[in-house]
Amino acid sequence: MKKFILFFTFLIASMTFSVGTVQAASAAISTTVAPKTTVDPKAVVKKAKKAARGGDNVAAIICAIFIPPLGVYLKEGSITMHFWIDLLLCFLLWLPGIIYALYIVLT
Repeated sequence: MKKFILFFTFLIASMTFSVGTVQAASAAISTTVAPKTTVDPKAVVKKAKKAARGGDNVAAIICAIFIPPLGVYLKEGSITMHFWIDLLLCFLLWLPGIIYALYIVLT
């Protein structure tokens, strides 16, 4: 909401052709912006990984049901031993590949 008000303040100020009004609006915007805070980088990375797991996990589960090796690949992030085991299980019988892929994705 604060950014919305600041945007319209700047917009109204820029509609007028007075240089002084625009400079006053710019000064008002620069003084009302929240000060920078220090953030722990480890906490940001941890939070980002946790958020990414939720969205990726849903896609990996759906892929694990329809294309099991792709679901394992999405979960692992690269071609690992689990990918090759799942691919082999899919070639032998499709159901064991699905079960193994769901096991890898959900653990």
